[in-house]
Amino acid sequence: MPHWFYNASYLTALLIIYLFCCSVSFVGYKISRVFFQKVDKYEIVTKIVWQTVLFFSTMLITFWIAINWHNLRNLTQVTNMEAQKIERVYSYSELPKDPKYTKKLRTALMKYLDSVINKEYKSLEIGFLNNETLLDFQNFVKIANDYLPNNSRTNEFAYNRLLIAIEELAQVRTDRLSYLPGELNGVLLGFFIVIMIVGCFWTGAIYSGNLLFSLIIIMSQNIIMGSSIWLILEIDKPFQGEIKVTNQAFVEAKDEIQRINSRKKIHE
Repeated sequence: MPHWFYNASYLTALLIIYLFCCSVSFVGYKISRVFFQKVDKYEIVTKIVWQTVLFFSTMLITFWIAINWHNLRNLTQVTNMEAQKIERVYSYSELPKDPKYTKKLRTALMKYLDSVINKEYKSLEIGFLNNETLLDFQNFVKIANDYLPNNSRTNEFAYNRLLIAIEELAQVRTDRLSYLPGELNGVLLGFFIVIMIVGCFWTGAIYSGNLLFSLIIIMSQNIIMGSSIWLILEIDKPFQGEIKVTNQAFVEAKDEIQRINSRKKIHE
């Protein structure tokens, strides 16, 4: 979906989808009155098709909501894991007998963390990666790789432990950003739209001698159809819209690091 859809208020997005669904259903209602009643006087074929389409549309909606909700929960776990990895890397960056390089490493790491909080998530909320954050992370990794351990076994052990932690952090970061495109893209998005249009069309393909009663049925059914479509599209992009994973885990990680540093200064 276009980025303006996720930037709009949820009421606006819901209204747009609802009006679209009702429009398609009214077309279905009109065609059923003009054409279907003539070729299917006993309504046998029409009812079979109506029930089949609505059943599979409902199953498809349920399936997609479950998949996207599962992805949203997984992203939350991955984000929390990445924040914990940053705290671990910060802890492991204390290299024995080398306070100057420790400070250099930690400064670069905190710059990356600030970039994630203040820059990267602003870009993710509009559907793009932030190159500045990527450069900050690459700079931190370069500083870590350029370090030359001294002959101390303690120093070498600490440095190797740091490199392992950085590698794990890089992997978790890649996993987190892999959720940016969502699941509904290209052909799959086209298939989803076609199925929803067919479902809305047959939602309106009802027979009733009372126009007001027919309108009430169509509009009430499309409340369910429209809100379900909105929910699927909303949580398909887990960094955008009303229902999303925020940078809160990284904010908490930064606060925890600052608390640890404050306690150390007090003890010193």
